[in-house]
Amino acid sequence: MIETFKETFIILDALDECSDLEELTICLAEITSWNLQGLHCLLTSRLETTHGRDSIRAVSICLEPDVVNTDIRRYIKQVLASDTAFKKWKGTCHAESIESKIMCNATGMQVKVFVDLSSMANEQCRFQYAACHLTTLKTCITPSQLNKKLSAMPVTLDGTYERVLRAIPPDYLDFARAALCWLAYACRPLSIAEVVDAMAFVRTEDGTHPEVQFDVDSRLADFEDIFIICSSLITTLDDDKTASKQVRLAHNSIRDYLVSSRVPDDLARNFGMLSAPSHTFIAKDCLAYLLNFESPELLSSESISEFPLARYAAEYWVEHARIGDEAGGPTKEMSINLLLDKKEAYKNWIRLFDPDVPGEGPDLTKEGRHFRSPLYYASLLGLTGTIVKILLDRGADPNSQGGLFSTALQAAAYQGHTRVLDLLLQAGANIDATGGRFDCALSAVSWSGKVESVRFLLSRGANVNLQGPQVGTALQAAALDGHGVEEMIDILLEAKANVNIVAGGSLWFGTALQAAAMSGNLNRVQKLVGAGAKINAYGGRFGYALHAAAEDGADSIVEFLLAKGADVFAEGGEHGSALQAAIHSRRYGVERRLRQWIKVILERVDGL
Repeated sequence: MIETFKETFIILDALDECSDLEELTICLAEITSWNLQGLHCLLTSRLETTHGRDSIRAVSICLEPDVVNTDIRRYIKQVLASDTAFKKWKGTCHAESIESKIMCNATGMQVKVFVDLSSMANEQCRFQYAACHLTTLKTCITPSQLNKKLSAMPVTLDGTYERVLRAIPPDYLDFARAALCWLAYACRPLSIAEVVDAMAFVRTEDGTHPEVQFDVDSRLADFEDIFIICSSLITTLDDDKTASKQVRLAHNSIRDYLVSSRVPDDLARNFGMLSAPSHTFIAKDCLAYLLNFESPELLSSESISEFPLARYAAEYWVEHARIGDEAGGPTKEMSINLLLDKKEAYKNWIRLFDPDVPGEGPDLTKEGRHFRSPLYYASLLGLTGTIVKILLDRGADPNSQGGLFSTALQAAAYQGHTRVLDLLLQAGANIDATGGRFDCALSAVSWSGKVESVRFLLSRGANVNLQGPQVGTALQAAALDGHGVEEMIDILLEAKANVNIVAGGSLWFGTALQAAAMSGNLNRVQKLVGAGAKINAYGGRFGYALHAAAEDGADSIVEFLLAKGADVFAEGGEHGSALQAAIHSRRYGVERRLRQWIKVILERVDGL
């Protein structure tokens, strides 16, 4: 697609804030390796973000300090001139004092930060330093107050954040802690309305009330108060997709500070945000929010807008709970309460977000047969082994059927939740139960490429040659997809998978070789042929492996199959012949190659 344009520009700002930097750098390295003349990339990042940088073919430029200093000074002057909070100081020596003090500290930060706080050594942090202190100075109403704050101004960004946090009034501490924790660890950006509700939880430790409860009356009456409570630590960003505003931490260095060990001990009691306890904190909030919907009439298509955090809580509570505690301790009681004890809250969770069909939006009319068992969802989502065991101990049937994956075992297998697989099998789950999207658990895990889980199922006696009505066999699933895990085919072949079984539905591929040919992966095709796969075996959607390769495989696979004796005249399958398959897919290079091959063969026949 890039080659269709004369010039293409890719601009990526703040690579250091990417949630999956490793995957992004791999992608960028591949793109830059294409050596396309009209492609131009501009990437910006903090200095410490070095992971994968050497693999990207690029010229690295570090902003000159003098240029950055000029920009910072220009920014300070602009704020002092335009912000009404500084109007009182305009044209006075106090405005000059503000500018000179912030500039002096921001400029000096470069040396100090590089030595002491290398994780924040970059020009963006110096701008953030200036922005934080300008915000702090807005509250000064007398020259005395102003001079006092200027003289006590911290010289590092860590010191700046410490000062901001210490300035939060005691009555606002719970609100600030909740907002910052959610913004630091949320699985996606949050809207203003979502953050307002995230701040509206009441926590008790007396044992007479639920540990966490959502309290409508604890919502901020004016959402603008978020910016009073959290001062310079948060900002907003327009979300064009939803026509609303997102709330974010004002700079990535704020999260770096909050999740680090650099927060002083007395502050850490409120604002130390290590990963596990913070995810547990959010998981409990999400569960409390969902448990609030126990009354059938509380959540409806009309009232859902009154609970903006509902979709997030429904979709991500498991993710936070799983990260928060692998043993399932901190959220165990609330999780079981939702899954087993609060029947209507459970149904409303699935109405808001059905893990079986995650791409669908809320369906508040969902009833009856659309609900799967708690064990099914717990297995699919990989809830901690403790929770799955409790469900089984309380009578959940490990062989009940229903849902996209038909059984809890197949759902857990697809996601690679090996510990859950073990618990289900101990409870009597049928390892070779058929049904669902992938026919059986072994085919599901072979498709998804979870090596540990496929080895586990084979070690527990899963039938490697079990045939199903859709995918066919586990080997066919691995050959077609396997999520790029090439080892998967080797594992199944070592387990004596029959490479020539013909199985599966009419929309699938009949044989493992046909599936591999369709995948476009020559290495898979070569492995299967090396293991004895018959080149001209018939079955499945396209009839033959050559037909599948001509339809959607790689040119190299077509060449390989022809060289190995694929019958170019064979008829059958969706398009009738390999040539017709290539014509249908407009693969003109393959079409020409097949015509050449046919011509050579016909000429040889005529010469006999």
